[in-house]
This record gives sequence, structure tokens and C-alpha cells, in this order.
Amino acid sequence: MALSYESDREVVAEISSGWEFDHYAVELRRDGGAWVAPAGGPSTPASRGSYSYTPASDAAYGRQVGVDSSFELRVRGVRSDGSSSSWSYSKPVYTSPVPPHNPEVSRPDSETIRLHATKQSEDLAALSYIETEFRVDHGDGYGDWQRLDAVSHSEGSALNGSWDSKGESLTCEFTVGDTYQGGHAIPADSRVQIRLRDRQRTPTQPGYAVRSEWVYADYGNEGNVYFEDDFETGDFSNWDTTNLTDSASSIISGAPPGGDSGLSGADEGTYYAHLESGDSVVKTLGDLSSESDVIVKCAMAAGSMDNSGENVSIDWYDGSTWRTLHALYHEYNKQGWVDVSARVPPEWVSSDNRLRLSGYGGSGDYGEWDRVVVSDILHEYTTPAAPSNLSVDAPARHTVSADWTTNATIFPPSFMEVRVRASGSGSPRDKYRIDYPRSTAEFGVNAGFDETVPVRDGEQYDVRLDALIRQFRRGNTDAWWRSTSSEKTVVTPLPAPTDHTYTSVTAVGAAHAWTSNHNYGTTTLQARHDGGDWEDVVTGLDHADETYTITSLLNGDQYDVRAVAVTEHTQTKEVE
Repeated sequence: MALSYESDREVVAEISSGWEFDHYAVELRRDGGAWVAPAGGPSTPASRGSYSYTPASDAAYGRQVGVDSSFELRVRGVRSDGSSSSWSYSKPVYTSPVPPHNPEVSRPDSETIRLHATKQSEDLAALSYIETEFRVDHGDGYGDWQRLDAVSHSEGSALNGSWDSKGESLTCEFTVGDTYQGGHAIPADSRVQIRLRDRQRTPTQPGYAVRSEWVYADYGNEGNVYFEDDFETGDFSNWDTTNLTDSASSIISGAPPGGDSGLSGADEGTYYAHLESGDSVVKTLGDLSSESDVIVKCAMAAGSMDNSGENVSIDWYDGSTWRTLHALYHEYNKQGWVDVSARVPPEWVSSDNRLRLSGYGGSGDYGEWDRVVVSDILHEYTTPAAPSNLSVDAPARHTVSADWTTNATIFPPSFMEVRVRASGSGSPRDKYRIDYPRSTAEFGVNAGFDETVPVRDGEQYDVRLDALIRQFRRGNTDAWWRSTSSEKTVVTPLPAPTDHTYTSVTAVGAAHAWTSNHNYGTTTLQARHDGGDWEDVVTGLDHADETYTITSLLNGDQYDVRAVAVTEHTQTKEVE
């Protein structure tokens, strides 16, 4: 007695030796349960030979072949008098596990990617683990998918949790620059996409050949959640067209009619879509022609599919033709919720795209959907390369300029920020956005960069450059990642007072007037007696003051007087 795996919808038994009997008795055991008569193939074959066993519509789950299961057969010969031989047992075979449930990513910082998922598959194999792959874009497009890690618990990237049993959750943490089991590291200054699947090593099938379909780790770049419906409205109001000829097709809660999908309620929340007998709903998505990596994510279930031609599906209208994007066939009967993460082929993305949930079968066939999302594969950004070679200057009054080398490779949605503040002020830095690929900036009252910025005369400014990455998640901003250049300082020009005059002179004093040209700091009046050294007469006059009377001068002596503009960083030595 031998049993072989042909596909998730067929196993083949070979009865090839032993005495001739009147007939044979065959029993099936699914997932280590009870031995029962198989529903999808002969239970009393008349002779030795090969026999196929398949799904079987409404039959009990344990009597039919399907996904995410182990199968064993036993056979014995039955004589015409009713006596029988002892049972002969096959080795188990295994069908593909279902994918991890609704994975999601969180980002504690730009150097860390945490991936969380729940095991949805049965405990069938000697070892079951999450296999992760990633692909990298350094600014010139994404490369090939490559293996990142494979973990079940407490090794490699596993942070907490376990992948040993159905319903358990595992969180993996990937650190930029660290190498994992796949021999690769997530690089800095890049963006990556991540996918995962459940993979198992079995006692009887070679290597790690039993694996689920891939699902993408997360979704939704900037504004790119094109449609989503978790059906919590309790109706199909989010859909544009409904074809509901069967009265049972509706939004429901709890177990579905017929009970043939293996469900007890919604995948998440309270409500989900239930369609029977080929009914359908359609959402018009419109023009997606400029988008890339479009995906449809949802949970699906199927029940009462009678043969390989019947299915429930996600269909995609490419502008001229409806195409099947993903379908569950009769091997998913009674399986319960299955995560789907289907990428739309680029040639199907057009100016007139539509989404359809539909069934293809006869009366009494069931399909269910929950948390339907049309979006794109999420980019996970890492820390951008910092700007370098920053130099700053004050080429003219009220103007500060900067130039630098931009090293970050992933733009947009990134940009540069010039971060400026007066030295030692402790105040928050003013921020001025510079869109990529500019590598120069000029700001100030008289500069073209930003004419509203009041750059002060004779002030010292600290200047640095930041490269910023805007991390989106599910269509909205989730975080900002930043790298920073070294800091440079510059002192702006300080214009001297002009038009200094004596408005009146007395025996012991003189009234002075001047034109103040600086917008920051103070004015000092200095005097010298008979060609001697300059000495401060008065300090700390407001920079806007333009008159002052000096007293206590000696009668008949000669004095030279000058006005000096002063800041804490510099001063002028003009005009007498």
C-alpha cells in the first residue's frame, strides 16, 4: 500500500501486492483524526491498482482531500465470505499549508523592521516556520526576491512568540545591516519590500517542499489605498454594482448558511460578505495606469464546490476583459478563512480597472470574503545616506547660502531640509525644505530661496542639512526617517552706520546723529581725544537709535566721534 501526493486536490493510492480478494476496503484519515470511508474516491475498490482521492463537495471535512492537511490511507482485503486481511497502512502525505494570517509591519526606528503574523495552518509537520524574502531598490528599481530568514521560535530574527501551533503568533525583528539565515542583509539608504509564507518539513516528502502561497507583509504607500471594505457597514454600499440573484447572498455575521465553508464568523470584526450560486459584486477603481505593484488583499473562504471547475474568485477588469486574479477551488471546501495577497500583473493595470468578487458554480455553492483591500506593496524605507561636503557663506547682506553633496538614493518621497538657528540661542531650528535633486540653497530677505526669512545683520548661524524619508503605511504617514550632515557656522555681514553728523555743539558736549543700517544688535559711540585711543562713550544703544548727545567734554579740545554697529559676533569700525 503506497500513497502519493499529486496536488492539493488529489492523492493517489497504489494497491499493488497481496492475495487476490473479492474487493478491498479503503479508509482515510485526515490530520490524525478518525479512520473513515473516503468520500472523494472508492472505498471498496474491486481489484488492485491505482485510485485517486479528491475533494468531495458537502462531505465531512475528514472524508475528503484538501489543502493544509496530512492524509493517510489504510487498506485490507475482503474475501467473499466476509473475512478480511489485516490493515496495511500508507505513510502520510501532506498538502500545502494556508498562508500566515494578516501580517503587518511596525517600525520602532529607521534601522528596525518588525514583522508580525499569526499561524493559520494546521500542525502537521516535524518543523513549521515563517520563511521571509525581500527585494531591494537602491534608486534604480527593485531587484530579485532573495531569502531573508526562516524561523519558528527563539532563533534568527525571532523576537517573541512561536510558530509551532495554529493560532500562535510570531514577531520577527530585522535590523538593517545584520545578516540572517538567507545570507543577506537589509541595506541602509534603500527601500525594501517583504513577503512571507508558511513552510514545512515533513517526515515523508523531500526537503521543505510543503509551503503556502506568498503574502505581502504590509500595504499602502502615499495615498495608495485605492479601495478597502471590511463590510462593517453591514451592506454592499461601498460597491458600485451588485448581482445578487440568490436571496442568501448578503452581508452576514456568525456562521454562514449551509455550514460548508468551515466558518463560525467574520475573519475580523462582525460582518463579512457571503455570496451564493455565482452571485457577484463589482467595484469600479478607475484609472490606475500610473501605479505599480498593485495588490489585492483579503480573507476568502469556499464551500460546497463540487468539482475542479467550480470556484470562488477575485476577478480583475483590465480595461477590456475580466480576468481571474485569484481563486479558491474545491480543495478549499470547509477550510475556513484563507489569507490572499495577489499581485495584479502590470499589463492588467489600466485607465479602467474594476474589482469583482464572484463565484463560478451551481446552486448551493458558497463564497465568503472579508477585509478586502486594493493597494500596493509597501516600501519599507531605511535611513537615507547623510548629506556631506556642506559649506556655508554669507555672500551678501541678509543672505546665507549653502551647498552640499546629496548622497541619498531613494527619492521621492524624500527631500532635504536646511536646518538653521542663531548660534547658542537654544531655540528650535528653522526648517526650509529643498526638493531633490537640488544641492544648493539661499535664504534671506534679499534671496530668492525664501524672501520671508529675516536674516539678521552680524548674526552667527548654525547650518546643517537633513535628508528625510517619509515612511507611509496603509496610505498614511507612519514615520519620518532622518540623517544629518555635520554642522557649519557663518556670520552674516554687519553694515556700519552712515551719515554721521553733529547737530549741535556746546562748551561741554555735542549732539550726534547717524543713519543706522543694521537690523540686529546695538550701537556704540566711541570718541578719541586729541588723536589718542578710541574709547567707548556709550554702549548698548538700540540698533534703531540714531541720535545721542555726548556730555562732559573738555572746553576747547578736539574730539573725534564715530558710531559702531555691534553684535556678540562682530562689530564695525567705521564711520567717524
